[in-house]
Amino acid sequence: KEARAIVGSDRFLVIHLKAPMDVCEKRHDKGLYKALEKGDKHHVPGKTAPYEEPKNPDLVLKTDEDDPKECAEKIVGLLREKGFLL
Repeated sequence: KEARAIVGSDRFLVIHLKAPMDVCEKRHDKGLYKALEKGDKHHVPGKTAPYEEPKNPDLVLKTDEDDPKECAEKIVGLLREKGFLL
C-alpha cells in the first residue's frame, strides 16, 4: 500500500509470482529449507513467518505451470496494456 501511494497508482503494478511451497523448496539451491528441517531459525514467509498473498495483483504468474518465456510475455503484455511500453 505504501509503495503504491508513494509511486502513484498510475505508475505501480503488483505482479504476484505464485508457486506451491514444495516447488519453492525444490528451486532454492542455497539449502535454506534443509536448514529449517535441521532446526535453524530463519524467517521464511509461508514456512516460519506469516505470508499473505497480494489481495488484488495486476497479474498472477503461476511459475510452476508457465515457463519463463510465457511469464515474460505476460509481463510485457501487461506493461503494454497499461501504457508503460509502446
